Amino acid sequence: MKIMVIQNKWSDDEREKLQQLVKQYTQNNRTQWTQVSKFMDRSPNQCKTQYSIVISKNAPKNCNMQWTIDQKLQLIQNVAIYGKKWELIRKVDILSQFTAEQLRQKYLFFQNNKLLRTKMLEKIITTDQLNPKEFNERQVELYTYMYKKFCAEKTPLEPLENQILQKAFQLNEENINIREALQKIFEKLPELYQQQLINLNAK
Repeated sequence: MKIMVIQNKWSDDEREKLQQLVKQYTQNNRTQWTQVSKFMDRSPNQCKTQYSIVISKNAPKNCNMQWTIDQKLQLIQNVAIYGKKWELIRKVDILSQFTAEQLRQKYLFFQNNKLLRTKMLEKIITTDQLNPKEFNERQVELYTYMYKKFCAEKTPLEPLENQILQKAFQLNEENINIREALQKIFEKLPELYQQQLINLNAK
């Protein structure tokens, strides 16, 4: 059994080696971190975290600029529509300033950070700074994201996300199109929760 060497500080040589290994073991936007870690004497999580830091430091300056709500939503919406085709996604005007790798990293970070995602969605739902037309457009984008997550990816609702979705439904009582879109999600929920229980019991 191989003993994992836990080191605190990464050397420049290690970082360079890490980037080469990530390129070697990444296919279809999926990195085999377990394989990478075997050549680094680090845990998969350490490699993944360090790679994110390296990408952040090597990225162009405009990557460090603060993302707007519109940019985040556009990224989510485009991934839902086109899949993880980053070169295609970056053709959208408000995302063209970012490289394909920057978009991929941002999406992965956003996808893995439930608290950040929930706070952003909650801000969209509760904001009173948007006019009715803008608010409804945000709801459509929110629905697109929710539909992809719950119906396409078969991922159950988080409790707080469920509250946000309920509130979105209540705030759009007069918008028939939005209500119908949200209703489709609610109709799908029992099936998703039931399937989750089946999967858990099977383990």
